[in-house]
Formats: sequence, structure tokens, C-alpha cells
Amino acid sequence: MTKANFIQYLLAKKEIEFSYGRKIFFIAWDERKGFILLDVLYDDTCVELTDFIQSIKEFLQQAQIDGKTLEYLLEHELEQIKIMGVY
Repeated sequence: MTKANFIQYLLAKKEIEFSYGRKIFFIAWDERKGFILLDVLYDDTCVELTDFIQSIKEFLQQAQIDGKTLEYLLEHELEQIKIMGVY
């Protein structure tokens, strides 16, 4: 997977399930609200890590995992992100 692939999924309004480290995350999309980053817990419940954000660029700059933005992770730690599903 490349950074461009990840962004193409977002541009296509796809929802993405991925792992980073030992955690699983989900990016959900709502047509009226935009994108939201969720932390998937071990019991399959989710914790919202961001508010809904319409702009993909703004979402990548604001959504954070372990204090690092998604934009940073896609630039510098892409090899640690594993796509588990695109819906």
C-alpha cells in the first residue's frame, strides 16, 4: 500500500479498517458529516478519536494516533500501517 492508495480510498468515500502497531482503527464516512477516526477496542466497541471532519486534508492533519497525525504516519511510518479492509 502507498500513501496515494490510502488517500484514494478516502477520496472514493470508502471506509477503512487498518492496524497500526497492536491496535485496530476504523475510518468511517458519513455523507453529511465527513470522516471520523475510531479506535476499535478488544470487545469490538469503538472510541471516537476525532470529531467528524469534512475535508480529507484537514482530517489527515487533525486525526492522531499515539500523538502522531495520520499525515505524519502516512509519510514516515507507512510500513507499520496494515489495511485490513476497505468498505
